Amino acid sequence: MKDTDATTTTTFSTLDTIAEKVRAAHIEAESHITLAQEHAAHAHMKRLEVGELLQQAKRTPGMRGRWGDWVKANCPFDERQAQKYMRLVKLTRRAADPNLDSHLAQLSLEQSLKHLGRLLGTVNKKAPRSKTTTSTTKRKRSGQRTLPVAKRRPTYDPFADERPRLLFVSKAQNAKTGSIIMAYVGPTEAHIRASCAGCPLYSGRCYAWRSTQRRGLARVLDKASRNLRDYSLPHALKRHGNGTKVARFAAIGDPSRVDHVELRFAIETLKARGFTIVGYTRHWSDRKNQWLRKHFMASCVNETEVAEALRLGWRPTLVLPAEHQGARASAQGLRGFVCPAETNPSGVTCATCKRCDPTHPIWSRGNAHFVGFVEHGPHIKKDQPSRR
Repeated sequence: MKDTDATTTTTFSTLDTIAEKVRAAHIEAESHITLAQEHAAHAHMKRLEVGELLQQAKRTPGMRGRWGDWVKANCPFDERQAQKYMRLVKLTRRAADPNLDSHLAQLSLEQSLKHLGRLLGTVNKKAPRSKTTTSTTKRKRSGQRTLPVAKRRPTYDPFADERPRLLFVSKAQNAKTGSIIMAYVGPTEAHIRASCAGCPLYSGRCYAWRSTQRRGLARVLDKASRNLRDYSLPHALKRHGNGTKVARFAAIGDPSRVDHVELRFAIETLKARGFTIVGYTRHWSDRKNQWLRKHFMASCVNETEVAEALRLGWRPTLVLPAEHQGARASAQGLRGFVCPAETNPSGVTCATCKRCDPTHPIWSRGNAHFVGFVEHGPHIKKDQPSRR
């Protein structure tokens, strides 16, 4: 009997050890995959940077006729490779679809050029001649009239991937935000709702889902379903022009659920152009979202979550009750301020405030620990007292 008990104990001990090793190996594998994806995205951005710099050098006055010699003397590759880098930039701009970047990051330079060429119709492979006689040939020989056949171009289906994507509007028409670039999660309402799953406000108290903002969302999704490129980041940047350099993630939906390669590329592209990033995520406690601490705020619904978000290094936001008054707030001894666009709606917007940027000086000075957003929307009674 004692031998049987000892054997059973040993078996359980072995299984526990195996289970622990499985968990550790799984976590390590996931972290390596995430790291590899991030490195691939960074490498793709650097390839585009090389191409843009080469284009800039070639357009320099006095370079005509000296381009090949300049490349040979100053670059660690030949002129042919330089042409490939510049062609990658040219085709990427023509595609004007940031959703392609996550795919191109996994390809070599040559493979990326081939993929973009097929997508844009610049690569036309001739089909090998068949030795068999086709029906068209038979009709030609017999003198029958043949109808012209339209040439088919390779197509790219932006909705083939089931993951949420980012849609960008060049200038938000919102009195609270001002004229800024606004990101939406998309491309369908189902994707947006899936990104909001797990949020306690989603079931009924969420302002975004219960406000007139949904009508604007319906228009964006309807137009994007017909032409997705009109809602790409390059298109939004082009139309935004010299407007206020603020971009908000997102008007509705949780941006952390978007593919992180695409999300990182969008953030880095905007920051490289001098934009301030304002964003919020409910999924701030997820391990894979911790890199967003430098860019987004943590959306919290109670004081306990505020304290936990601060412990993890986030800048939190807190939903305040509808009856809250005043421009200040507190939670478990922590100092906070109410969104200035709510306390002074006629004079402050997201475009001018920018305090929801985690790198804003107000956070480094320690003047506040969180931002408060007073609960509002159609479900709140209109006769609530003024908060000014």
